[in-house]
Order: sequence, then structure tokens, then C-alpha cells
Amino acid sequence: MNLTTIRRVLDSACRIYAVCTLLLCAGQMLFAAEETVIYPLSFFMLFPFALCFAGANLVWRSASVSAGMRFLGHFALLTAGIVLFVFLPAGVFSSGSSALVMVCVYLLLYFLIMLAIAAVKSAQRRQKAERTSSYSAQYAGLRDKK
Repeated sequence: MNLTTIRRVLDSACRIYAVCTLLLCAGQMLFAAEETVIYPLSFFMLFPFALCFAGANLVWRSASVSAGMRFLGHFALLTAGIVLFVFLPAGVFSSGSSALVMVCVYLLLYFLIMLAIAAVKSAQRRQKAERTSSYSAQYAGLRDKK
């Protein structure tokens, strides 16, 4: 990895960390009236999660790998990050049935978001193909006269 890639991943991870921290604090203020739900360890574990998320996004944007492998790599890195740095420190898997619900909700959200992203990208590619299908070279007549 070169220095610009590392810098790009760290920059993205810092942005993801800031958003996750704001969401965590907003959830604390909205849903926990007087008790503390968020522990300091949660804030420390968010940064490795943000690094996994940024790495997964780097894999997703990679042009040298097929689309299926990019999707699989993104899913594996993001899932590993969520399990290792969000679910395990929060004790989700020790609670039995709520762990299954949390994993199912994560999987549902992941695939719905990826389906929406794929639909938008497909529509953009289709519009670009329609715009460029009627393209004709402006100087084609000059080339034929030579």
C-alpha cells in the first residue's frame, strides 16, 4: 500500500468514526433517560470498526477485482468489523435470541442498502449509455476526405 492509499483510508475512517460517535451520543440522549448505556470502551472500539469500514469501502471501489469479489470482500470486512468491534464488546452474543435479531437486522439492512446502491448505479450506467448512443464524431467527414 502506498502512502496516499493509507492516508485515504485513515481520512475515511476518521469521518466514519465521527459520524458513528455522533450517532452513538444521539442514541444515548434519545433512548436512555437517566441510565448510561454507552461505556467508554464503546468509543475506543468504534475506531477499529471505522478502519474496517473504510477498508471495506476501499475494496468496494477497487477496479482491479470483479464485482462479485468486491461485494464479497466488502461484506466480509464489514461483517468482521461489526462482529469484532461492535457486537462482541456490547455483549450481544451473550444474550441469546437478541443476538439473532441483531444479526438478522444487520444482514437485512446491509443487503437492502447494497441493493439500493446497485439499482442507482445501474440507472446511472443506463442513462450514460443512452446519452452516448447517439454520439457521432464531429470531424468524421474530414477524416474521410483525406
